[in-house]
Amino acid sequence: MKNIETFHPLSPVQQGMLLHTRDAPASEVCIGQSHWTLLTELDVIAFERAWQRVINRHALLRSSFWEGVNEPIQIVHRKVGFSLIKEDWRGLSAQAQQEWLERFLKTDKARGFDLAEPPLMRFALIQTSDHQFEFIWTSHNLLLDGWSGLLVIDEVFSFYEAFRRGRDLNLEQSRPYRDYVAWLRKPDSAAAAETFWRKTLRGFTGPTPLRIERETEATAEQESHYAEQQISLSTQATAALRALSRGRQVTLNTIAQGAWAQLLGHYSGEGDVVFGSAVSGRDAELGGIETVLGPLAHILPVRVRVAPGPDLTSWLRQLQSEQVEQRQYEYSSLAQVQSWSDISQEQRLFDTVLFFASQPLVTSLQGQEQFLEAHQLTYSARTHYPITVTVFPGAQWRISIAYDTRQFEREAMTNMLNHFRTLLEAMAKDPDQVLGDPGTYAALSLKCQLSKKLRRFLSDKTPGYTITSTFVFMEHLPHTSNGNAAPTHTSDAPRPELAQEFTPPRNRFEEAVASIWGEALGIFQVGIHDNFFELGGHSLVATQIISRLSEHFELELPLRTLFENPSVAQLAEQIARIQDQNADLENERLLDMLENLSDEEVQAVLKQKLQ
Repeated sequence: MKNIETFHPLSPVQQGMLLHTRDAPASEVCIGQSHWTLLTELDVIAFERAWQRVINRHALLRSSFWEGVNEPIQIVHRKVGFSLIKEDWRGLSAQAQQEWLERFLKTDKARGFDLAEPPLMRFALIQTSDHQFEFIWTSHNLLLDGWSGLLVIDEVFSFYEAFRRGRDLNLEQSRPYRDYVAWLRKPDSAAAAETFWRKTLRGFTGPTPLRIERETEATAEQESHYAEQQISLSTQATAALRALSRGRQVTLNTIAQGAWAQLLGHYSGEGDVVFGSAVSGRDAELGGIETVLGPLAHILPVRVRVAPGPDLTSWLRQLQSEQVEQRQYEYSSLAQVQSWSDISQEQRLFDTVLFFASQPLVTSLQGQEQFLEAHQLTYSARTHYPITVTVFPGAQWRISIAYDTRQFEREAMTNMLNHFRTLLEAMAKDPDQVLGDPGTYAALSLKCQLSKKLRRFLSDKTPGYTITSTFVFMEHLPHTSNGNAAPTHTSDAPRPELAQEFTPPRNRFEEAVASIWGEALGIFQVGIHDNFFELGGHSLVATQIISRLSEHFELELPLRTLFENPSVAQLAEQIARIQDQNADLENERLLDMLENLSDEEVQAVLKQKLQ
């Protein structure tokens, strides 16, 4: 008891997570994981001190959870230590490092946590080169949501900078999570929310059907239960969606929700649909809510009427207006909302969830020649719902669909992804269209039929594993700079709209770099002055590119080479310089060797080198 500081009830969101963890202890739904690549000469001692200071500052990070007699409680401990797993993989090849890293991430996330043993977090620091570290932070979602994770990151690196320079730092204390829990338990908060949600969901009596569930029983191969597919929008379509957002004053999230609602209406044949969407939970009328560290984000229903009639822009604005109103009550838990609906507790309120993800966090540490690239994987499209769709914004929207393989076949999910893309492209192309335009849905059906026929034709001609999972329908083939068709690049997107004009490669080094970038990034034309990050690159793609460049030029290139030379011209010049340096070293070694040989031996060695 000496190490117990205090205890208090859980929020409704935490109670839901605790219940799910108890009922499915092996599930990864409530486990968050962040992976950063640190390109720096890291001061490990300062880094550890910074994490310990942040843990000391926040009661939630020092908490454990106990299912008490009357209700579960959160126990805050006075002292909780910071333990860092350290590994050195510098002796492994780049390919082996990537394979080991992927295995480590998967294994660490699957370990889960003992909720009675704080901290409900694990940390690993893996050195892959003299100036590169992989940092993995795994935690239970009872502690943090995505917003809170960014608050922690900001504090950690603020303290790190101070400690690294031999200074201390005093940060203003954030509002504690227990204040938010106490605010939620006020009667007037619950009453207002109940009134809103009863009105919003009145008359809705069952989850929106999809009518594409598998007809055959799942095989043993589906025992993992979940699979995932991904597609990307072209840069042109993505730019058109941004133009639609700016021109019609609707958010990109609203556009994505609108397209998904239309798709559900088309699949179900119903004009009134409901799906789940992630909300921040930070619109509560509580002072300092933006500084609260804890799980406020959660999933709530979105109800949309998709009956034909209104023009697209008016409909999207109405949808956005309804979402703005809903934000006042998004502190409600999903369990509470369902209890206020006409749907029984034995049923799900919805079977599909749509996430609109934040863009990857890429931060430069101020005042230093070092980089931090962080990939927030906390909301990595894994829920316990049958279908979860995640939209990742950027120069090209990337869309993933995670689905329960016991309920849905792979081809059905491929079609659904392509239909979603078609609807988004149609919305961007004609913002003035009437909702429920028959031409749009005819295009969906036609592409589905053509895909099935093409797949059936190919299955008679070639093994199934050689057939692509996605067929891309194009209005025309892309062309090279001299006007010739480029059929080998039919699946690639055109070059994004960048500030600099396209400048073609001038030598073999730039040609090789531009070609490998284009294939890895899925972009048809890459100019020598194009920036890797502006093209949508991140460290996972960077690892693939460096591996391929190392193999092509027969060099050992560290990952930091790309981050320090982010354009094609810069990287090509650096590769040429390294190759010249290696050649000079090889010549020096050869001359040293030749000095100790006879004339006949010299001739033999030179003859062998020239062969």
